[in-house]
Amino acid sequence: MPDIIPPMKSRFILFIGLWIILILLIGMALSTTNAVAAPRAQGFVTATPGPDGRILYTVVEGDNCGQVALLHGITVQQLRNLNSRLDENCTLTIGQQLVVGLASNEPTPGPAPTLPPPTPTSTPVDGTTEVCVLLFDDANGDAFRQETEFGIEGGAVSL
Repeated sequence: MPDIIPPMKSRFILFIGLWIILILLIGMALSTTNAVAAPRAQGFVTATPGPDGRILYTVVEGDNCGQVALLHGITVQQLRNLNSRLDENCTLTIGQQLVVGLASNEPTPGPAPTLPPPTPTSTPVDGTTEVCVLLFDDANGDAFRQETEFGIEGGAVSL
């Protein structure tokens, strides 16, 4: 039975077929990996002072004294001082109201006025200075002094 496909073409088709199978296997392996969802972020409501000036926070599931203190920018010791009913282990219960701060009666200062940047002015400088210049005959015209190009004595430069 004669070959339907010449040997060179059959090797090429086999080579391409193996690559396609390899790519499909890699794709299947990557698509079956289990993705782990990120933990859901808990919302945080900024507490506002009540009529008596106390800033209250209501404990939710998973809270602890360190977390509550960190959320409100205070230390655990400050949280304990503001809440005398906390036990030595700082045990919290869901729904418990904690004082996390006291409002001050002083108004919050507004933004400071911005001044325009100063305009630069040139200031003339009095005095004198010295500049050392070596004049030379640039024989080859490369603008660099070579060992064979000697200085010009008594040359003058004006600025």
